[in-house]
Order: sequence, then structure tokens, then C-alpha cells
Amino acid sequence: MLKTEPLPAEQQLRNAALNRDLSKLGIAILLLFLLSAGGLTALAFLGPKNSTGDAQVATPDGTILGVAIIVGPNLVLTDADVPGAAQLVIPGTQANPLQKIRSEKFEDNVSFTLLRSEHPINTKEILPVGSVDPAVSARVAVASGTWDGSLKAKPNSQYFDFDPSLPLGPGLPVQQNHTLAAVSAQAGGSVVAVPLKHLMTKFKELSAGQ
Repeated sequence: MLKTEPLPAEQQLRNAALNRDLSKLGIAILLLFLLSAGGLTALAFLGPKNSTGDAQVATPDGTILGVAIIVGPNLVLTDADVPGAAQLVIPGTQANPLQKIRSEKFEDNVSFTLLRSEHPINTKEILPVGSVDPAVSARVAVASGTWDGSLKAKPNSQYFDFDPSLPLGPGLPVQQNHTLAAVSAQAGGSVVAVPLKHLMTKFKELSAGQ
């Protein structure tokens, strides 16, 4: 039988120190992994629930009410209920206080609210107002997704249907030819496109853009 000689005392001490260092390193890596995973989980569950890239109408304390559709240098349109003080929140800019002008109801219980901003809105956020053209492709592009398709006139209605149907929801800007042609809205059991020209029949401010 082979006989093993014990390691010198100095070598045993070095090995023990190395094992302790490796144990500490392993624990540190494990803690870093757990902290990173926990941070990502917290962001997923506690972070903003609304689309982060869109202009939003919010209360003074930051509660998001709905998407803000910029329709003029100081005009904002939204399908959200705005009961009191509000502000325009655009990623990368300071919050802009909003004053409610009024709300108007349209066919099929569709309702929109027009607000005026305290400070001018950056012109790059403003699309020119256009008209709906069924022969031209349409697009809805927001932080939550993009829809491309066409708008089809609804029989006996001022509204248009989305083809294919719009899964992104109501209160969103609909573009055609790089203009703001319509806004999506919940009408009965479906989401429809309400032409900006139709909204102008009650919101005369949209014609002047101020």
C-alpha cells in the first residue's frame, strides 16, 4: 500500500486561504446574480405600465390618464377622462401643465377632450392635419406596437373601419401620407377611426391650431 506524506504546514495554509477566497468569490457572484434578477423583476412589475415612448396626459402626481395626441402648438387631444388638473408628459422633456378646454361627445358615445398646454409644444411632435383617404395606406405607430393597413368607410357613419382590425386600442393617432388623418376610438364593440375633419365640427380650435 502506498503511503502518502502530509503536506507541509505552509502549503496547507495556502490551500486553506485559496479555498476561502474562492468561496467568497462564489458567494459574491451569486449575490450579484440575485440582485440583477431582482432588479429586472422589479422593473417589470413596478415600472411604468403605459407605453413609454408616447406623449401622455397625466395627473399632477404622474398618474397616466391616456395617450396625448398633439394637434397644435399648444393643443392636446385625448380620449381619456380628465376630471381636473393635468400635465403633458413627453419622454425626455419637462412636464407641461395642461388646462382642459372642454369635452365633446360624438356618435356611438365616442368622447374626446381637448386641452391647452401652458408652454409651447416642440414642433417635431406635431403632425399636420389631413383627411382620410380609403385609397391610401394608413399607419398607427406607438410604443406598444405598429399597425399597417387601410381604412374602410362604415355604411351610414362618419367613422371608418380598420382593415385588418386594430389590436392596439382606442385613443391613438392614425397617420396617412405623413399627416394626422384620424384618431382611433371605441364605438360600441369595435375600435374605429374617427377622422380629424369630423372632430373639427365640434372642436373649432383644431382648424386654427391654437
